Amino acid sequence: MMDPSHWPQDEVAQLLERTRTGVDISVQKGESSGSMVVGSTGPFAQYAGRKAIEAGGNAVDAAIVVATTQVTLAAGCWVSFAGIATMVVYDPATRQTHSINGPYRTFANETDATTIPTAPTPSGRTALVPGFFAAVFAAHERFGKLSWADVLAPAMWLAENGIPVGDILLGGMTLRRAQLGRVKETREFFFPEGDDPWKAGGWFRQPALARTLRKLAELGPDHVYKGEWAEAFAAQVCADGGKVTRDDLATYAPIWSRPLRGNVFGHELHTVAAPDFGGAALLEGLKLLERLEVGDPTRSPEALYWLVQVLLQTSGNTWIPPEQRVGDEHIERFARAMRARGAADRPSKIVDGSHSDYVVVVDAGGMAVAMCHSINTPMWGTTCITVGGIPIPDSACFQQQQLALVKPGSYLPNPMNPSIAFKDGEPVLAFSSIGIGLVSTTLQLVHAMLGLGYSLPEAADLPRLHGSDMRSGDSVTSGSADSKGGAKDLALSLAEIVARLQREQGDPRDLGLRFAQALPLCIENGFAAEVIAGARAKGAKLVAMPVEDRAISRGYWGAISRDPQTGTLRGARTPGASGLVQPC
Repeated sequence: MMDPSHWPQDEVAQLLERTRTGVDISVQKGESSGSMVVGSTGPFAQYAGRKAIEAGGNAVDAAIVVATTQVTLAAGCWVSFAGIATMVVYDPATRQTHSINGPYRTFANETDATTIPTAPTPSGRTALVPGFFAAVFAAHERFGKLSWADVLAPAMWLAENGIPVGDILLGGMTLRRAQLGRVKETREFFFPEGDDPWKAGGWFRQPALARTLRKLAELGPDHVYKGEWAEAFAAQVCADGGKVTRDDLATYAPIWSRPLRGNVFGHELHTVAAPDFGGAALLEGLKLLERLEVGDPTRSPEALYWLVQVLLQTSGNTWIPPEQRVGDEHIERFARAMRARGAADRPSKIVDGSHSDYVVVVDAGGMAVAMCHSINTPMWGTTCITVGGIPIPDSACFQQQQLALVKPGSYLPNPMNPSIAFKDGEPVLAFSSIGIGLVSTTLQLVHAMLGLGYSLPEAADLPRLHGSDMRSGDSVTSGSADSKGGAKDLALSLAEIVARLQREQGDPRDLGLRFAQALPLCIENGFAAEVIAGARAKGAKLVAMPVEDRAISRGYWGAISRDPQTGTLRGARTPGASGLVQPC
């Protein structure tokens, strides 16, 4: 049932060809009385998730099918089997919600994180212990109904038969051609026939990945964490200067925990727990919007201005423990300080974006899954080690300060925020997001629905505020060389901003906040001109950009709402991605 060679081949061919474009500026919507699958990329991946439901699987089965198929379609470019994964799962059988987290883990022997080389210097020290397979296998073992082999079948079929080389992969290859040819194993994986597969309209086969997936189907995650793959990972990372040991992988375990919870706008939000901080940032932001009585930012300049201030505020509170961040005392203290200042208070900074995919599934039995998986580094990274057909991200190359704050051998926090909202004890909204503007996009859309009363289809159509105007081009979003002259010019311009701020008089503790405020945020030109002008007059820095502009520091969001009275499911995903809303 899960072998794509037995599915309608005209549908398979059409969906794979649709993958080539990579970007769809339209809003995707759908409705179902049964089940629904929503994903950020890979139309074929959401179709495979639907097939999992039709084969008797549940929401967890379908979510893992979508995620593993997304990774295979990406060839490890923006998501990888050596990446990370987080799920929030509502189990209707027990009426309990669970958080399953597979974050990166640092190497126990990496005791001087501040000296880890930065990009573009390649080094095995930039690798981390991956959590993707540990997390998805643990979730499947607890909740799944299909066999592990069936769950991996679509990904194995794609690896063997080939994926379409579309715009995003071609853009990534343009940026990373030299790095992908640096290491023998990577060169043999990506260029077995020279550059031919990497031409427009080409197909790329991944036989080494297919072999790895077949062993995973047979042996489970032990193959990755204790077996042949683990041995090869340690050998290749160490050969490139890394400090990993076999024990770093063998002792890895995903984190099961009670989701972080909070009441906001008459709903109870269940979101990802520590060590991730994205859920805490989302809950904190929603509570601040509620406490500050922020209205509709698409209609009110005052509301738009305060939305900007809340975004600046929540982006810098990562030093506060998650449970404390969402507590009433903390929210009231910061709301009071923001009112007094008329703007965000001190602890603010720029939060870097990452490259990821999301999956949201609700099945006919009421199980709901909100999932995010990521490599948390740009396009394959620059070290480009490949083990058994799995590209290894260089996710430590820009997180030296964060790594230095955790004990060697510890889990690394990240900003993922998959969540499920409840009303009167019933799940009414499951959602997840990715991209540079994942915080701002999620905050706006959840506020629109829970706080302002928009339906999911209405909220998905609203114009949005996104991330900072930092168009470097080394991104899945832009997909090409930097429109402003390259990452070097970007770094120079940011250094100039910091130097100017340091010369200005003011409290040095405000430097991070002033830096964040100095960078304008991208705002879609769907906002009324008078709303943007009014927010600017109050001091918000905004750059209006057409929604179709690929250089927007965009957030991508997908969700499924459920009417507790009728059980009707409505799904939507925001513009800029390629994924489908797939009713089942």
